[in-house]
Amino acid sequence: MKKGYVRKIIKFSSIDGPGNRTVIFLQGCNFNCLFCHNPETIKVFNNLNDEKSEVKLMSIYEITDSIDDHRDFIEGVTISGGECTLQFEFLLSLVMELKRRKYNVIIDTNGSLEISKFQQILHYVDQIIFDFKVFGENEHKKITGQSNRKVKRNIKIAGLNQQIYEIRTVIIPDLIDDFENVKEISHFISQIDKSVQLKLITYRQLGVRDNLLQSKSPSKKYMLRLKSIAKAQGLENVILN
Repeated sequence: MKKGYVRKIIKFSSIDGPGNRTVIFLQGCNFNCLFCHNPETIKVFNNLNDEKSEVKLMSIYEITDSIDDHRDFIEGVTISGGECTLQFEFLLSLVMELKRRKYNVIIDTNGSLEISKFQQILHYVDQIIFDFKVFGENEHKKITGQSNRKVKRNIKIAGLNQQIYEIRTVIIPDLIDDFENVKEISHFISQIDKSVQLKLITYRQLGVRDNLLQSKSPSKKYMLRLKSIAKAQGLENVILN
């Protein structure tokens, strides 16, 4: 029986996909974003003797059976992280079981999964939420420690399959050129599907690692200007958060 490292399960959420949803947060991430708001989810966990840890080793059926208990009150399940695709075999088995039980399934990912594996996941999920950090390759490596070539390719694949629920980008003044970044991301998305929703997220200092990044939240005026830039690239659904 496959088991995975789970940090948290939230029974009800209205911000992780359409409707009221249960959200499963898997442990571990392959990115080390300077602005990460959940740095405790990055480390791949392998010590379950720590009584203070929130991480649990759970089977697919422990998770799905617990969700069945309140399925009448939700419209679906979202699997997030950390980076949920890091535990690929467990994730694949979990989404297959959720679909067998007739759930609407979304995964929230940084999009860096190997192409062949990503296509396997696409076969069993309804939609994808992408956290698209930065468009430029060099800037992406600087901020996350990783390339974004697979990210762009996977967004294209999901977009052509009409399986993108939302693309999210965090706006952090002074870290990069936000105006150019949003312009490039928006143009990239519009070439795939102009109806894809782009969410521009206001950076907030809560939960971040001050030793890696010290920045400020963008103003409402700043965010509205970025929204105008995104819509000028042809995107029909741009929202601010």
